[in-house]
Amino acid sequence: MKHVFMSLLLLTGISLGVSAQQAKTKVDVKDVPATVQTALKNAYPDAKDIEWKMKDGIYKASFEMGG
Repeated sequence: MKHVFMSLLLLTGISLGVSAQQAKTKVDVKDVPATVQTALKNAYPDAKDIEWKMKDGIYKASFEMGG
């Protein structure tokens, strides 16, 4: 019984991890609204290598700054 419980717990954790990974969708820069891109550039004018993702309708930018 203990092994069954641990196996179910492990499978649940793996399933949740996979679904969380898939929830964020990589977005091409041309699909990001101009207002969103402008807001990022105004807040972080030195941002480089910007990558966009979307989760639940919210855009997330990952970028590098400085050297």
